[in-house]
Amino acid sequence: MSERVPTSPDEARSLARVFREEGAFVLRTIRRLGATPADAEDLTQQVFVVLHRRPELLESIARGPATRAVLFGILRRVLADHRKAQRRARRSDEVEVDAHVAVPPAQERSVRQSEARRQLDAALARLDDDKREVLVLYELEELSMPEVARVLGVPVQTAYTRLHAAREIMRKALSRQQLAVGAPSRGTP
Repeated sequence: MSERVPTSPDEARSLARVFREEGAFVLRTIRRLGATPADAEDLTQQVFVVLHRRPELLESIARGPATRAVLFGILRRVLADHRKAQRRARRSDEVEVDAHVAVPPAQERSVRQSEARRQLDAALARLDDDKREVLVLYELEELSMPEVARVLGVPVQTAYTRLHAAREIMRKALSRQQLAVGAPSRGTP
């Protein structure tokens, strides 16, 4: 895609307004759809670069109330491209942490919160993109189901079906993780 440098003052103001009003939504949604915190800011910037390069999208936002629908469509594509690039360049950069490291009591709550977030991310990762998108938009972004359906371009009943399936998968994944975390070791009575 070629860069589109010339920007009218109106376009620049419009882009700045959209970023100011919806930047947090884009960042939060990208993060909730599975991007790492390290990648989420870069991906958010990419969404607004696409918006800058495609003035017809910026104009469609200015003409109607579909700002989040347009942004979601862009971020969905940016995230899909990012995932494809990650799969091609798969590398393991996880660092194993010694389970026996003493954690000061003041940090214990932070460790528990981090673990809960990790478990939630792992459960979300079990969902295919269609189900994850519905769950994030409905449960976390609090869009109505008709809005979710419109953003995703599917019938309302399809969105409800995906939400039901996503909730069931999440329930099972989180209950399995809870059992694994809370289960006694084999040698424990």
